[in-house]
Amino acid sequence: MNRIKWVQTLVIILLVLNLVFIAYFFQREHKRKSNKRRPPIEWISNSLDLNSTQKEELKELIKVHRKKNRSLLDNIKQSKMALYRGGSEQEKDSIIERIGQLHMQHERDLINHFADIKSLCDTIQVKKFDDMMNNFHHHMGPPHPLKRRKR
Repeated sequence: MNRIKWVQTLVIILLVLNLVFIAYFFQREHKRKSNKRRPPIEWISNSLDLNSTQKEELKELIKVHRKKNRSLLDNIKQSKMALYRGGSEQEKDSIIERIGQLHMQHERDLINHFADIKSLCDTIQVKKFDDMMNNFHHHMGPPHPLKRRKR
């Protein structure tokens, strides 16, 4: 009789632990899905309440920006590969300077891209755009490495 009570207690404990684990798993999965970043075009158009014409113009601006950005980032990557292949200190300094210039150009292009997006906005949307840019770092680019979820 004593043994049966012990087994029943163990079964109940295991059942409760399983239920807790299942609840934790589903809650964690839901958080992971809800924390995914939206694509930039979706975030921008929703934040600014763009109309359909503005959305089409935004898509075109992003397409042109990405094409230009891709070639610039490819140049940066090629320059870095040349840097790591070695050479004299003078050659390395020259490559490092080139990489710095390419990064500066990338930043200028980004600023111009956002100025182009701002030019799509009406007067009410300009205020929303300024507010959106204050939160820009939360929505664009890779997640902060220290804030990544550990699995």
